[in-house]
Amino acid sequence: MGWDGLMADSFAQTWITLRGGRKANDRIRLRHADTHSLRQDDIANTPVLDPDAIEDAGLVVRVTEGEAAAFDKLVERYSVRIFAHLFRLVRNREEAEDLTQETFLRVYRSLARFDTARPFRSWVYKIA
Repeated sequence: MGWDGLMADSFAQTWITLRGGRKANDRIRLRHADTHSLRQDDIANTPVLDPDAIEDAGLVVRVTEGEAAAFDKLVERYSVRIFAHLFRLVRNREEAEDLTQETFLRVYRSLARFDTARPFRSWVYKIA
């Protein structure tokens, strides 16, 4: 039975911890009674749906539909991280603050082109 069959089967729900380059606490929920038939390759090569990434994608959709409060949530969630990243690069507080503000301005202007199937976090860091 292929991976699609495992995901479609609804007999049982099992949590499996992923290994192989991912964090030990990353998990994926399988709907299959017989998890012994899974190969390690099937598990290691399956993308993990990060709850934060899913929520971020929903916020992006809400922003593109005109909800300003959703963008505020994205800024609130990532501004400290982006500031810290930029501060490590420039070693100047004022410049890092300006670059953080510029980053989120560019993010806002580019949201219509963002692919919600990809992680928002990576996209923001690329812009920064």
